[in-house]
Amino acid sequence: MVSKEIELKQGGTLYAFTEVAFPYLPMYYTVKGKPKKDLDVVDGLLLVVSSGIIKDAAFFEMKSNDKILEIEQVKRYIALAQELGVEIVLTY
Repeated sequence: MVSKEIELKQGGTLYAFTEVAFPYLPMYYTVKGKPKKDLDVVDGLLLVVSSGIIKDAAFFEMKSNDKILEIEQVKRYIALAQELGVEIVLTY
């Protein structure tokens, strides 16, 4: 199972989401709630939830065909993960 290979904590329910955005994070807004920059949309999010508490999480960002994963995009996703306490960011 994928969760075991990426070392997600076990002992809960695994939830999978695609095309995930976090539009209300302060990092996306300036004063008065006006958009500061374009919203990042992560390709995938896995959550391990136990007793209503998120125990672990992982972001996924994938490119297909001849598309290239840009280093600036990876840096933004790492910053987003840090903001949310997500310790695992996987790219391919």
